[in-house]
Amino acid sequence: MKNKKIVKYNATYDAVFKAAFKQHTSCASLINSILGTNYLSTDITFKDIEPSKLTVEGKGILFDINLVTKNSLITLEMQKFKPKYDMTNRLLYYIFYNYAKTFYKNQEYIGLPVILICFTDYNFNKHNFIETYTMNNGLNDEFSGIKMVFLDFTMPINCDNIELSKWMYLITTKDFSNYEGGNVAMDDFVNKVLDLNNDDDWLYKLHEDLCEFEKMSAYNNGKNEGKKEGKKEGKKEMVQEIILKLSSKKLSKELIAQYLDLTIDEVNSFLN
Repeated sequence: MKNKKIVKYNATYDAVFKAAFKQHTSCASLINSILGTNYLSTDITFKDIEPSKLTVEGKGILFDINLVTKNSLITLEMQKFKPKYDMTNRLLYYIFYNYAKTFYKNQEYIGLPVILICFTDYNFNKHNFIETYTMNNGLNDEFSGIKMVFLDFTMPINCDNIELSKWMYLITTKDFSNYEGGNVAMDDFVNKVLDLNNDDDWLYKLHEDLCEFEKMSAYNNGKNEGKKEGKKEGKKEMVQEIILKLSSKKLSKELIAQYLDLTIDEVNSFLN
């Protein structure tokens, strides 16, 4: 008989992470444990994860979790596998996009504090489990609250923050048999992870999505090898299959182009 407390997909997988932390209680508790804040669940408003169709050269935005509190704008990103692109540059692109969106016409150039918290399940940090970076103006003053926090699950979780240590365990474990409960935010999180992993329809959809991204990864690797050999032709049938599949799931052309390292015109050529 299947043990429903043991899961195949923990919260290091994007789909589980997004669903489990799209709950106000769990999200507020996680953020508080990382930033030392005291946000209530009622202080959080979730925002659009794909905020802009108007991008430069097809470069889209797709946040995992994007939210606004009473005094800041916060993005949470989970990255399970090491991407082929420079992750730091991608995150800088995200955080400055959000920062720009805090300004309005005819106001002073004073934006909301903007924070990006990124979890990686591959070696990203240089020295510690948690590393924090803030922008400064050359005078060692924090500049407009722009902050990036990186938590690397491959590093020893040697922090003294008991609450944060508990969250890191819950995010990375696949066995909840010994979870005793008693914390509402964590209970909500654990119940959501267990519910998802015992939902056959949801699991089927997740398998489908993972297969699509594996195909995209295989295509990109093949395309890069082709470039090295001076080849211009990719596997057109595979590309078209992936593009049609993603398009049917209502992903924008800009995001499809970003995922597959194509131009908008190339994506259109497969859709027409």
